[in-house]
Amino acid sequence: MAKPQPKAPEPTPAPPEPEPIAAPPPQPATPTPSPEEIAKANAAKLANVPRVVQVHCNYDLKEATYTFSAGGQALFQGAFKGKKKGGFLGIKGAYEGTFSRTITVPAGAPEVSVHVVTKDGATDLSKVIPMLLPGGFVPTLKVGVGNNQLTLTWESSSGPKP
Repeated sequence: MAKPQPKAPEPTPAPPEPEPIAAPPPQPATPTPSPEEIAKANAAKLANVPRVVQVHCNYDLKEATYTFSAGGQALFQGAFKGKKKGGFLGIKGAYEGTFSRTITVPAGAPEVSVHVVTKDGATDLSKVIPMLLPGGFVPTLKVGVGNNQLTLTWESSSGPKP
């Protein structure tokens, strides 16, 4: 009798193939914003924030009241006295003075106005200056009162602004 032949071993099954990874659905192409668009967006955010402004005033008045306002509200009002400068050969001397102060301009205020009136009422000056665009600096408002004129200019770390 014939001996049964041993069975050939069955081949081991191949490991299962990994499932293909589905590619994410295509995203709509978002254009990269230009630097101008980014600046406008940042300025719009900052326009809704109150601005701190440094005020520096030089004047030639004996005594006057200074009123700073913006957005329909008074920001600061103060009376200041000038010191008398010496006269020359008996000619009447003049006055001079300075003061510095920080004011907070309300969000969205388009301009700052300054009103100066002397105690005796002889000088009554008013002027308005547009607010600077928001930025990462504290602007300085230079106020000059002299020869019955009021001048307002902006100054930043980059120099004077009109």
